[in-house]
Amino acid sequence: MPLVSVLMPVYNGEKFLKEATKSVLHQSFGDFEFIIINDGSKDSTEEIIEDFAKKDNRIVYEKNEKNMGISYTLNKGMRLANGKYIARMDADDISEPERLEKQFEYMENNPNCGVLGTNYVSFYEDTKETFNIVKPENDREIKLCGLFDREFCHPAVMMRTDVFRENGLEYNPEYNGAEDFELWKRAKRFTEFHNLQDFLLRVRINEENLSEHQKTKRALLVNNVINSSLKEILNEDFYVPIFTKLSFALPELKESFNELGEIPLMELKDDCPFTRKELCFACSEYMNKLLKKIMLKNDYLNETPTDTAVLMNKLLKVINSNAERSNEDASNISSADAKLNSDNFRNTIKDVIAEEFYIPIYENPDDTSPLALRESFRVLSEIPLMRLKNDCEFTRSKLCTAASKEKENILDKIAK
Repeated sequence: MPLVSVLMPVYNGEKFLKEATKSVLHQSFGDFEFIIINDGSKDSTEEIIEDFAKKDNRIVYEKNEKNMGISYTLNKGMRLANGKYIARMDADDISEPERLEKQFEYMENNPNCGVLGTNYVSFYEDTKETFNIVKPENDREIKLCGLFDREFCHPAVMMRTDVFRENGLEYNPEYNGAEDFELWKRAKRFTEFHNLQDFLLRVRINEENLSEHQKTKRALLVNNVINSSLKEILNEDFYVPIFTKLSFALPELKESFNELGEIPLMELKDDCPFTRKELCFACSEYMNKLLKKIMLKNDYLNETPTDTAVLMNKLLKVINSNAERSNEDASNISSADAKLNSDNFRNTIKDVIAEEFYIPIYENPDDTSPLALRESFRVLSEIPLMRLKNDCEFTRSKLCTAASKEKENILDKIAK
């Protein structure tokens, strides 16, 4: 029996299928079967797979007579898998030669890990522009990140077969488009997660194949998973408009930011695995991600008038998941950034915000009642959406991060 089963579904994938297949067959680790499932393709996909299968007996070719969708096809492949581990692969991506070797070695040495991902490089086929995407590394960080965002690059994961079979874990066909995100939400109860910090997969940025309807449906499914995950840890009702309306209009955005900002103060369930500071951080990261999307859609949030094409190019570099972060040395922090630290924050925002606002805990530091705290957190969360003065030297993203740090400081003071 092979040690690893590589599972790759493909639908009308002739354009990049050869390159993806070669990247798997040329791995430094060779003890694997390569299950390729043709999901009812109408192009030359079948001919390409059959040609490879004649030359390499590690390929196991299966096909659906009609297009059945990603979840059905992946479940079929997982049932066929003979390997101790199942490694995912997509038909338009490229695995680095040492990918399977490094993942297999980690899984062998860490038996508590059931899902192992990696960092990856995303790229545009036409421009060859690349972005290094860094994913959270350890189990706690990954599961915190997973409250609001995909914690793994799906085609980069390796799964421990027994964990999924013994716990009845399969992909849910009702979540096609967000099938991985929904599966990890259920799997996290049974096993530990990890992401190798090596860049072991190259992922093509290929959104043009999705219709607006498909993009909207996928976004709603992702939001359903986020909503469900929050309900598992919060003992209060909450309503975040952007989860259901997908509206970037300012009223819905403000209400969404207000509600998200209040989450760290909500009543937590007894088995909630995260601290309030961790929830504060996770909410801030998600709001920052929303801000970057919003700036692509709303002129009223752009700091300066900019040519649309230039703005799109600039922001797309950051939007693609979590772009690689550099650890700046403290000596390199600009004087502008220093104005946003805890000691200066409350004075700085008065100088840069062109709206009236009231933060109760600033006016009466001794009032740490739930009402005062919640109102303070709501207003702090709304700051990145407020009208900025023309000479404001900060991006909305930096204001969002600074406001989150301020909330964390308030939480620290309350705890003391």
